[in-house]
Amino acid sequence: MRNWLEHIQQLPAVKQAVFIQAQPLTQGSSNQNFKVTTQAGDWVVRFNDPKLGIELGVDRHQEARILDMIQDLPCAPQVITNQPDTGILITEFIEAPALTAAELQHNSCQQQLAQALNSIHQLAYQHLPSRLDQRLQRYLQHIPDAPIELAQRLKKTIEQLDTLGFWARCQCLYHSDLNPHNILGCSQPVLIDWEFAGQGHALLDWLIMEHEFKTDLSPYYPADTDSRWLPPLQSLVADLMQLWSHRPTVT
Repeated sequence: MRNWLEHIQQLPAVKQAVFIQAQPLTQGSSNQNFKVTTQAGDWVVRFNDPKLGIELGVDRHQEARILDMIQDLPCAPQVITNQPDTGILITEFIEAPALTAAELQHNSCQQQLAQALNSIHQLAYQHLPSRLDQRLQRYLQHIPDAPIELAQRLKKTIEQLDTLGFWARCQCLYHSDLNPHNILGCSQPVLIDWEFAGQGHALLDWLIMEHEFKTDLSPYYPADTDSRWLPPLQSLVADLMQLWSHRPTVT
């Protein structure tokens, strides 16, 4: 921790804001996070592991582009500084608890979240390597412990969705990782951890939340949802979460 503290205190933005203290937060799959208190406020300082990021399909320059796109949205964390080449991202610290499944049962909470997500899904976005079918293929190459049956099932589902025309309809920005840890607050939700965001379809975010929160969110499926997409996409999301449990993490 001492080396991390020294590193944090030497960051230009932190020095300018006057460092007070730092404490580690739960680490991500390819980064280390700290809550840093300065005289200018509380921030989250993230140090990236470039090797793990690349293997897991994370493009830090695309992440920076996305964060720039959403900066004016109330559901986005404010960026203090972003240096994708050096692996440092500093954002505001959101003083709000993670959304719970119980809270998401309330219509008012669902509506607030729908409003936040709609503002994101209205943004056109194209970066093919970030599309889920493309990303999953890289995951399967770089997650060596993935069960063979799981990998085969994922490949089959990807092909099925291609036949149904789903991937061609993925033309907007989506978050892709809306687990309970990444949605803060209920009345005015803020979405954090955008490193896996990319080119997708609004339906994916809703199905991922359904899986993670065990809550029916079908009233909020986008209007262009093809009912034939639902079974394979629900299977894909469940298999993605199973695959994700075999990923390498920061040590």
